[in-house]
Amino acid sequence: MPIKNSLKQLGLFSLFTALLFSCKKPDETFGESLQPESDKLYATQTDSFSLAAQVFKKERTRVDLFANFMTGNYVDDVFGTVRCEAIFQLAPSNTLTPPNADTSLTGSTLILDSVMIQLPLQAEAYGKSVPMYFTLHELLDEIHIDSTYYSDFEVHKKSQNLIYPGREWQHPKPESISSSDSTTLFSIRLQDEFGYFLLKRAPLNSFSDFRDFFHGLVLSTTTMDGRVLSVAASDTKIVLHYHTLDDPAWYENDQNRTYELVYTSSCESFTKVDHQHYGTLLSPLAFNQEVDGSQYCYAQHAASTRIRVDLSDVLRLQNDPLITINKAELVVPYDYDSKYAPIDLLTLTYSTDGSNYLKTIDSTYIGGLVNKSDGLYRFNITRHVQGILNGEVETSDVYITDYPLTTLYNSMGVRRSLLHGPYFSSTDPHQNMRLLITYSY
Repeated sequence: MPIKNSLKQLGLFSLFTALLFSCKKPDETFGESLQPESDKLYATQTDSFSLAAQVFKKERTRVDLFANFMTGNYVDDVFGTVRCEAIFQLAPSNTLTPPNADTSLTGSTLILDSVMIQLPLQAEAYGKSVPMYFTLHELLDEIHIDSTYYSDFEVHKKSQNLIYPGREWQHPKPESISSSDSTTLFSIRLQDEFGYFLLKRAPLNSFSDFRDFFHGLVLSTTTMDGRVLSVAASDTKIVLHYHTLDDPAWYENDQNRTYELVYTSSCESFTKVDHQHYGTLLSPLAFNQEVDGSQYCYAQHAASTRIRVDLSDVLRLQNDPLITINKAELVVPYDYDSKYAPIDLLTLTYSTDGSNYLKTIDSTYIGGLVNKSDGLYRFNITRHVQGILNGEVETSDVYITDYPLTTLYNSMGVRRSLLHGPYFSSTDPHQNMRLLITYSY
């Protein structure tokens, strides 16, 4: 049977070339790149292997490794409610002179005009575009850049909302970002009392001294069915505008002064993520029970789900030791949903102990990028299947899970994909999750 897709159509041409000239021994690589073109005329392709799939709750995820943090909530009819709280630190600017250290202000009465938190929103936003009620609280516990933080972090915060009364309701619209911009600025006015608190502590000599008085902030929203926003941590800041009474013409003379608290390399930021699957098809996950994935499998970012796929039926190829595996692909169609963008990239792993997960051994091209035109994900697992057959890989189970966002470098999100299981359709097998193997003798 002729192979229908060329290497260029699969996007593998450059990788194929690099692989061909870097191989040291023929038995180090399995797949098309080592098979003569003439042999492909006699290759056989089959997707008749029986697969089994289950969905289970993913363990907690490390969340302090990303350049963004998230805030907001949204309700998904299938996956349930996702709640995100942003935890982050800011430090006194080292490029601006603190007001209390400015000799020109000695003996003057300082008047704070406004204090604003500026949040650079990334284009990634998930959920409904609606007004949301925001809260900003001071963090009670210290956090440190050299510590490790996970998605189930227990947040302790002060009770006072630091947002200026009447400014809690906001309608951020990150979808208005132009193609030439990476972020759009979203600002919220904060209480003057909080601004004076920060100005009094800005002259402290070091960040550690400043952190003793101000541990950080927790940004969240009480609006449940809204959206989750993604914020670029490095450009987040608090801007304080002030003037002094000894300059009566401060407004006309443009003597309004500015001081900032900014995000520095000493600051930590991460997101607490809570997936509430109650009242949905995924309710069993809340009780650490598995969900059958025969018809649908459910993939979601940030410590939500992991999908186990049993490939053990491939072991029947061991009955014919003369078979050569030319290519093996796990093909996973998904449902298109105009409301929710799919996950850009899924990753395939395996585990020999049920706790530590390793990427499949096809290190050259693993796949997993969403193909929107075909409505599916493809995973190249040629070497991995060969490893299962020859005993190099001790388990026939593989696991599909989320991967950090590819559209935003080094970022995490809360996207989801509704994947087709191996028995999704009884009439159209191309709509099912399937293992597609090309082999020859």
